[in-house]
Amino acid sequence: MYSLLDSYLPGGITDKEEMDSRQLLKKKWADLILLAEVKQREHQKEQAYHLKVLKQDVKQLVKDVKEFRVNFEEEGPMVLGITPKEASDRLKRFENEFELKETIYYVNKKGEDLFGLQNQEYPALIKTKKEIQNLNKLYHLYNQVIDMTSAWEEEAWSEIDVHHIKEWEEVVSKFSDSCKRLPQDLKSWQAFKDLKEKIENYKEILPYIKDLKEPYIKDRHWERLCELAKKELNFRTPDNFYFHELLQANLLEYIEDLEDVIDSAKKQEKIEKQKNEVREYWEVAEFLFKTWGSREVNILSGGCVEEVQEKLDEDISILSFEPLINCEDFFPKKKSLPAS
Repeated sequence: MYSLLDSYLPGGITDKEEMDSRQLLKKKWADLILLAEVKQREHQKEQAYHLKVLKQDVKQLVKDVKEFRVNFEEEGPMVLGITPKEASDRLKRFENEFELKETIYYVNKKGEDLFGLQNQEYPALIKTKKEIQNLNKLYHLYNQVIDMTSAWEEEAWSEIDVHHIKEWEEVVSKFSDSCKRLPQDLKSWQAFKDLKEKIENYKEILPYIKDLKEPYIKDRHWERLCELAKKELNFRTPDNFYFHELLQANLLEYIEDLEDVIDSAKKQEKIEKQKNEVREYWEVAEFLFKTWGSREVNILSGGCVEEVQEKLDEDISILSFEPLINCEDFFPKKKSLPAS
């Protein structure tokens, strides 16, 4: 650079400080080369040590991964016969241990790349990583379902309405879709089976729960459910009647009887509505009279008589069902097959 300046800068370099720097440049460059050679020799001496340590670390990791895999198979979350909660706890513990092994693996890999060595393979570590990822998908959904449904089950009957139940149905439908998208490998595990059963049970029972919140369900219908379940339900004090108590009645075990009770309630509601319409009609009904003969006797006009008679016949047929509303026999009975 200074040669170029000497050739093309008019008068050359005249600044004293710059001239002094020029004189020192060669010496500083020589010192830098000398320092680089010293450092290179030091690194060459340390290279053998670091290479030895790296090989020892790789050898130790191979051993640790092998032991980790054995422990994972014998004491991990995939062991048969353990509860989903215990499996979830074990998963967290082994996941933390796996992350430590994986960190050491990446450190060793960088060392191998630095020394130009072939990367050591850990098929057991890769296999475990895949299984942990799958398990995380399963237990993440499992814990979501358990947390959500547990919150629902603690709600009082008075706090639940049809709108709430419709929202629950939407949530359960999403849970069901997520469950179907889980990897095929998970579907033989007990946690998956428990999860699927819980979701399917909620999908099946929520429409009936929604019906039980309708105003046409009266005390007599709840009493019938108590008889079917052989369990006392605190339906008369809804503030102290919790959703989990209703689930504990195992409604799905007598689902056909439950459908009969709900259908009967709907029919009774219809009859009650028709009865009220009859009452309302006759309370305000007006009759047309006319004078008959020279005695001036008031009688119903001919057209009015026909209309009244027609309406009476229709309403009598409706009211003939009224005694059935509060009758125990209104609930359909199962027909038993004759003994062979």
